[in-house]
Amino acid sequence: MKYLIAILAFAVYTAMAADVAGEWKVEGDIGTVHVNRVCTFKQEGDKITGACKNSQDEVKLTGSVSGNTMTWQYTTTLQGRSIPMVYKATIESAGKMTGKMQIVGEDLIPPGEFIATRQH
Repeated sequence: MKYLIAILAFAVYTAMAADVAGEWKVEGDIGTVHVNRVCTFKQEGDKITGACKNSQDEVKLTGSVSGNTMTWQYTTTLQGRSIPMVYKATIESAGKMTGKMQIVGEDLIPPGEFIATRQH
């Protein structure tokens, strides 16, 4: 019986969305571009909204979180071209995420990797 309760407790814990609200520094590389943004996530349950900014622009984002997995997306502009980006992260701790980012619909540029750290 204790074993069953432990399994159920673990299942409930992993199904709950991690708390990612706040400011995160996101850094990584995709193709020849270095991504360096500060993203502010607002969270309501498993839904994520907010914005990411760098020295050139600020873009609105949407996404979701489930357990220790988070996905968000936004569209930025590079050299006059709209670039839709999607991020898929594993939440490793209360202060760190790692994952892959990719340009939506762009098959010639492989996904890049990023690290996000919570800012205080």
